[in-house]
Amino acid sequence: MSLVGKREAFRDALDALDGVKGYVYRPGAPRAGDAWPQWSGGTVDDASGQIANGWAVLVMLPQQERAADEWIDEHAQAIADAIERGQVARVDGFAPANLSPNGQVFGLLITTRSE
Repeated sequence: MSLVGKREAFRDALDALDGVKGYVYRPGAPRAGDAWPQWSGGTVDDASGQIANGWAVLVMLPQQERAADEWIDEHAQAIADAIERGQVARVDGFAPANLSPNGQVFGLLITTRSE
């Protein structure tokens, strides 16, 4: 699957969830619940020649700390399940993230890998 096709698969899996709006690329002014994939590079398997791609799914959270934590509590597992159930990618982990280089913007980073 092409990188564009994979982005669309992420969007579709994310967009199917209550409280989440999936995008192919980061929206211009993300709001709480907006989620998009970000390609993090690929490696080539010497034996098969297949490319394994790393992807991060970034999710904008509410900007009050407690509300951000509660959003993660309510949605993180459902997002991981949707990504894996749709066979988009294998979820490796979750972490809180700062989505801005200029200040604190609460986000969720979900790391994945796929062929």
